[in-house]
Amino acid sequence: RHPLAFLMQHVFDFHHPHRFELYLYSTEESDGSPEVERIRQAANHWTVLPPASNKGQETWAETILKDDLDILIDLCGYTG
Repeated sequence: RHPLAFLMQHVFDFHHPHRFELYLYSTEESDGSPEVERIRQAANHWTVLPPASNKGQETWAETILKDDLDILIDLCGYTG
C-alpha cells in the first residue's frame, strides 16, 4: 500500500466529472490496494507509463502532450 495513495484517495472525488476530465498517470501497475482502486475509479482516463529508462520519459512526454491537458500536477517529484 502506497502512502501517497492513502493520502490522496479522497481528493479525486471532489472533481466535477461533467466539467472536467481527469487524466491520471502512474509509473507502476496498480498494487490492487483499495486506495489505488478508488483513485482509478475516480479517473476518466488511467494510463500506466513505461519505465523511465530506455527513453521512457520521452514516451511520457508524448503521451501527456497527446492528451492535450490544461493543468498537469506532479505528485511524484519527477520534475527534473
